[in-house]
Amino acid sequence: KVTGNAILLGNVDFTTGLGSGDDLSISGTLSTGGALRDVSVNAGAGGVDFGGAVTTSGGAFSVQEASFDNTGASITTSGGKITIDHTGNLTIAAALDSGAGDVAISASGNVSLSNAAADITTSGNYEVLADSDASGAGTYSQSAGSAVSAAGTTLIRADDLTLSGTHSGGGALTVEPSTAARNIRINGGAGDLNLSTGEIASFSAGYSGITIGRAATGQHAISIGAVSFSDPVTFQTPVAPGSITINGANVTTLGDVIEFYGSVVLGSGLSALIDTTNSGGSAGNDIIFHNSVNGIAGGSAEALTLKAGTGNI
Repeated sequence: KVTGNAILLGNVDFTTGLGSGDDLSISGTLSTGGALRDVSVNAGAGGVDFGGAVTTSGGAFSVQEASFDNTGASITTSGGKITIDHTGNLTIAAALDSGAGDVAISASGNVSLSNAAADITTSGNYEVLADSDASGAGTYSQSAGSAVSAAGTTLIRADDLTLSGTHSGGGALTVEPSTAARNIRINGGAGDLNLSTGEIASFSAGYSGITIGRAATGQHAISIGAVSFSDPVTFQTPVAPGSITINGANVTTLGDVIEFYGSVVLGSGLSALIDTTNSGGSAGNDIIFHNSVNGIAGGSAEALTLKAGTGNI
């Protein structure tokens, strides 16, 4: 246990008895006095508790543990990478700010940005992996008021999502299940990896593109209800028996590309519109199918209208 404030005069590696369950508690602030210093913490099966702000002045910050608490203790690296690698359920309860450094968070269970103070800011890349061991149990959740801002790429991988805050960025955003066969529902109700319309709206406009599904291994059954995106969007499930079913009347963007990797099927009796013109409010953009598009044999007839404006189909 470290009590009071501490200034680090060099790179520091805090290591407790590996596998013993020993804890590390730092009750005061931890700083580098303006000098670039790396801070590494390895508590093995133990816990790590920061009671005051941590600053590294450009150095990296990394922690491996089984229990993490930074309630009231922001972590600021001003360019150093922030890495939190956790066993079990992980709660982030105060701000992480890496400047130009990347932020990488992983946990074998849930990852929770637990309150409005749990902001994450980086001009680098942001990666969050819940269910990092691909056991099929691990939700990424974000409380109302929490804001994630990443100028680089953003990767969100989890068994499920519960998002009440906001995400913003200028690079590519990828949302994918933690396992290749996990199914995806977009405005399709509970179950599987579900993205509601409110959660989709929490992704602020400005991403270079939004991709849903795993690129190389995805064999998801993706169900798409009525939905609108503010950025180019790609749905992908390239490996059999993956499929994409359109179950909503309208799939639209505000003038951005809509792209499908995987066989597309229209819901039974559905008359669907795929529209990149925002109902005529923009010039439109491309609508791209890389595989087959079909209705359902027998029963009621299906109809599909494609509205690309000046874009290509």
